[in-house]
Amino acid sequence: MKNTANILKNADSVRVLFKSPTLSDRTSCICDVAVTQHKEAGSKNLISHLQAHHSGYEKVAAECIEKACVPTSSMIARDGHS
Repeated sequence: MKNTANILKNADSVRVLFKSPTLSDRTSCICDVAVTQHKEAGSKNLISHLQAHHSGYEKVAAECIEKACVPTSSMIARDGHS
């Protein structure tokens, strides 16, 4: 049986790596891009943004949760953003 204690949940990544939640979007702490995601719709668009543009986001989110720190743009890759 796989140990799931160390698996980061999408909701945890979203909570740490996005800021300024509104009813329709959240802003990435890494690149300041607003990503559309209605609050009741889960986190698919937000996670898709992280997967497409920020390699290694899981490690950074886990580190920030463990150390109770705020992520900065220098902590993570910015793939595909100018």
